[in-house]
Amino acid sequence: MSSGQGRPVPPTRRSDRRSRRRGLAAVAGIVAATALVGGGCYAFAGSLGCVTRGALELNVTVAPELAPAIKAAADRFNGQRHVTGGRCVEAVVRSADPQAVATLLSGSGSSRDAGSIPDVWIPDSSLWANLTPGDGSDGSPAAVRMPQPGFSIAETPIVAAVPRSVRGVGATAPPSWERLLTSGGSKARMPDPGRHAVGLGTLIVIRSVLAGDRDATAKFTGIVRGLRESVVPDVRAQFARGVGDRVLITSEQAVLGHNRDRPAERLQVVRPAEGTVVLDYPYTLVADDEDRSAAARLFEREVRGGQTRQSLRALGLRTTGGTEAAGMGLLPVPKAEDVRQALQAWAKLSLTTRMLSLIDVSGSMIERVPGTRATRLQVLAQASQMGLALQPDDTELGQWVFSTNLDGRRDWRENVPLGPLGERIGSVTRRQRILSALSSLRPKPDGDTALYATVLAAFTHMRETYKPDMVNTVLLMTDGRNDDPDGPTLSRTLAQLRKEYDPDRPVQVVIIGFGDEVDRNELEQLARATHGSVHIAHTPADMKKIFLAGTARRVCSPRC
Repeated sequence: MSSGQGRPVPPTRRSDRRSRRRGLAAVAGIVAATALVGGGCYAFAGSLGCVTRGALELNVTVAPELAPAIKAAADRFNGQRHVTGGRCVEAVVRSADPQAVATLLSGSGSSRDAGSIPDVWIPDSSLWANLTPGDGSDGSPAAVRMPQPGFSIAETPIVAAVPRSVRGVGATAPPSWERLLTSGGSKARMPDPGRHAVGLGTLIVIRSVLAGDRDATAKFTGIVRGLRESVVPDVRAQFARGVGDRVLITSEQAVLGHNRDRPAERLQVVRPAEGTVVLDYPYTLVADDEDRSAAARLFEREVRGGQTRQSLRALGLRTTGGTEAAGMGLLPVPKAEDVRQALQAWAKLSLTTRMLSLIDVSGSMIERVPGTRATRLQVLAQASQMGLALQPDDTELGQWVFSTNLDGRRDWRENVPLGPLGERIGSVTRRQRILSALSSLRPKPDGDTALYATVLAAFTHMRETYKPDMVNTVLLMTDGRNDDPDGPTLSRTLAQLRKEYDPDRPVQVVIIGFGDEVDRNELEQLARATHGSVHIAHTPADMKKIFLAGTARRVCSPRC
């Protein structure tokens, strides 16, 4: 039955089969190698080459809240052994506050936190790209071209966070931004606009929602002055100090993180009625070197990938388009000029005030104000008390009263020396001392109004004691006009004010005239000589608006 077992294969035919198999394997190897090289995937050969040529280190700097997701992306990327220019690419991720990096990139300063200029930068917002110096046309430094933001890898809206103890906010209908920032006995807490995009974005929102309002400047000023007292460096500091009963202006991502870590102090996210802006986390290419740019584009693919998007969502961030998909109203993207103007306004409005208050105590101040039982002096004292309430404890304030021959032959008297309101003078603070002095003011029955002499003395005092990091102002409150026959003339007073005024060390004279007997023309000439302003009031109700309007002039000072 040997035929049933089949015939043996001759040795020569077995050899042919083995030869064919070896040949096919060799061809397959050649084809595979050709496909790898031809397809651009030269990881194997490249990885051998980069051992001798060294790695190309791609420096990636990200906003701190992104760090876990982007570092995980870098680990995956580095494990894939990407090669460019014959060198293996190694992505190195570090976190730094975006403001510090923006300062470094714009050429306006350096920062220990930012370190060196990165190849890729992922800040929290595209707004930082607008914070470059001017074009030199106004005397400012020439512009430094900032890298333009790329695609958004994630987003989170700016929202209000309300603790359970604050009742009624957003319970029935979304509140307005103005209500969130100004209502209630507790001031809203916001990150510093000069240091964090949440604060900067909030300024953009305020200016946007107030656009077209007849009292926009005064309202913006009032909101900013209120926020200034409770501003914190960044979002992390908002929660580190404890929430209490404050409304926090922060990011949605920060609220979600807080609620996850501190479930006993959960916060409610309130989305204001007018809409909001988002932090958009742009992937920004900084490097202009060809190899580094190529490496950055390789890393971009990993950042765009599904695993990174999943990691970002796990951190409480929305992936691109998530805010709109959630039905949240978005305000228009601000222009670069709007961003710069908002930050400049903040810088001026949040400067500490240094003010010498001059209060008229001449004989006419004893007259009654029509429709009230108060004297003119009492109305001015009440106005000063309202103005005092607008000032934080680091405001430097002093008080003089004036008439004629009030202190011997001198026409003014110092009631309270100039200094911080929170500073103690004996057993009380300067604020308390000023309040006490205001309540005890009495007119000099036979006194005239030594307006010119007092203004000159106060202006000279403020100029000689000028502090460059403060807004230096003389605030004059009067019900009349100069009637001091022994004092300087108007022309001499104006000439001296113009001679002493220094736009690089500006001291402005701001005047509040009360009643119908003031000489507005006279007051405006005095104020104009120092780029100051004049405000006429007829009722106590006018005073708060006047104090806000006077503060708002900082935005255009000293050119207004």
